[in-house]
Amino acid sequence: MTAATFTPLSLPEAQRIAESIVGAVRWLGAEGHCTCPGIAKHATANAASDCKVVAERIGTLAPGVYCFHGSCQAETEAASYALRSALGKRSASAAPITRSPFIMPRRPAPQFDPAKLERIARKLDGADADWLAARSPKTPWNRTPASFLNELYGPGERVVVFDVFESQGQAVWECTPPPFDARALDAFRTGKPQGVWFLAQPVAC
Repeated sequence: MTAATFTPLSLPEAQRIAESIVGAVRWLGAEGHCTCPGIAKHATANAASDCKVVAERIGTLAPGVYCFHGSCQAETEAASYALRSALGKRSASAAPITRSPFIMPRRPAPQFDPAKLERIARKLDGADADWLAARSPKTPWNRTPASFLNELYGPGERVVVFDVFESQGQAVWECTPPPFDARALDAFRTGKPQGVWFLAQPVAC
């Protein structure tokens, strides 16, 4: 099976198209400095690097004409439109070629390996609960369930808390700006043999 595509527009050809619109260009790759098409409207002194033309996309910067001076905006926008239009017409008129489509091979799903995790953890000499507590910006020993969640979420966000894994939740806690009630979830601190969980993603209800 084959797919039709178009021959790509080469950089030298794109540069020639740009020069046909703005005149001579001092190129440095896909962009270069040129004389601003609206230089007559400049109200301040001109420099050789004030205006540049881009012949093909560079990151998020689209082909066009860009000038330091703001008084020539209408002229630079018109030149940019003409350049993009000319580049688009050239690409659309290029002779089609045929090639086989490239299919990205599917990567195998990662598998959790407890032994590998243990080997990595052993390399972190001394990185235990005490090590983390000593470096925590918050005092960990006096955290309550509510004050812990208040560090993770912003005002107005609601979090489902539950102590029965198969359930839909036993409480919906809402983060409020200080001062907040640090005792709001104290019922979950003891007497929960299965442990306590909370949904990391806030809920709307």
